[in-house]
Amino acid sequence: MSTVVISVIIPVYQEIRLIQCLQALEQQTLPQEHYEVIVVNNDPSSSIELTQAFNVELRIIEEAQAGSYAARNAGIKIARGTLLAFTDADCTPDAHWLESLSTRFETDTDVVALAGSIIQTQVDPPVSDVIWYYSNTYFLQQERYVKKNRAATANFAVKASVAQELNGFDASLLSGGDFDFCSRLVTQGYHIHYEPRAHVSHPVRTLKETMQKRRRLIGGYYSRGLYAGIGFLAIVRGFFPVRFSTMRLDKDVSFKIRVQLFLLLWLFKVTDTVEKIRLLLGKSPQRF
Repeated sequence: MSTVVISVIIPVYQEIRLIQCLQALEQQTLPQEHYEVIVVNNDPSSSIELTQAFNVELRIIEEAQAGSYAARNAGIKIARGTLLAFTDADCTPDAHWLESLSTRFETDTDVVALAGSIIQTQVDPPVSDVIWYYSNTYFLQQERYVKKNRAATANFAVKASVAQELNGFDASLLSGGDFDFCSRLVTQGYHIHYEPRAHVSHPVRTLKETMQKRRRLIGGYYSRGLYAGIGFLAIVRGFFPVRFSTMRLDKDVSFKIRVQLFLLLWLFKVTDTVEKIRLLLGKSPQRF
C-alpha cells in the first residue's frame, strides 16, 4: 500500500487554468506514491470535466457552500496525508515544490506550518508597468507576511493534526480566511516558517482583477467584524489622498512610476472606502 505523506488541496471556482496546475503537480520530483491531489469544485452550477488523464492520485469532490475556505475544509476532511499543502487553481507549482516542503518538515521537526514563495508572472496581454510594480510590491509577499505571522494559501502547508486541532478554516469567510487561520494558529503557540525553496508561480492580476481582490478582502475583514464601530471621520478620510511616506518605493523607481503608483493607491483607497460604505449599509460581501 502506498504511503501518502502530503495531500494537496486545490479549491476551484470557475478557473480555466486548473489544467496547468495539475500538469505541474504531475511533474513533481517527490515520488507520486507519497502525495495525492484533491480538487474541490466550489461552483454548484457546473462540474469539472478534465479533458485528459493525469498520472497522479487525483480526487475531485464538490462543496456547495460558497467560499474557498469552505472548499478547503471539504478537502481537509477526506485528506489522507499527514501534511496538507494548499495552492490555488491559477498557480503553477515548481517541480520541486512538494519535495522542498516535505524535506523541510522532515529535517526541522519543530515546524508545523510553512509558507512558500510566490513568484508572479506576466500575462498576455501584459499588465502596465505600474500594475506590475504594485503587484510585486504589495501582493502575495510571503516572506513579508510570515514576519507578521501570516501566510497566503496560494502556497501554504501545515501538519494535518494542527489543521484539525484548529477546526480548519472559517468557512463563513469569502476572503481573508488564510490570515484568520494563521492568527488562530499563532494564538495556539505555533509558528509559521518561510521556505523559499518551495515556490509556485502566480499570474499577475490585471487592474480589474486587483480591484475585485481588494473588494473581496474588504468583505472578508467586514465579515470578521473588523469594521465594527467605524466612525464618520474614518470614512471621510478614506477619500483623502495617500501619503507618500506610506508608499513602498524602491530607490530605482522612476518618477513616472512614482506618480502613477500614487494615483493608483489613491484609487484603491477610494474604492475600498466605497465598498466599506456599501457593506455598512447592509449589502453582502461579494465573491465575483
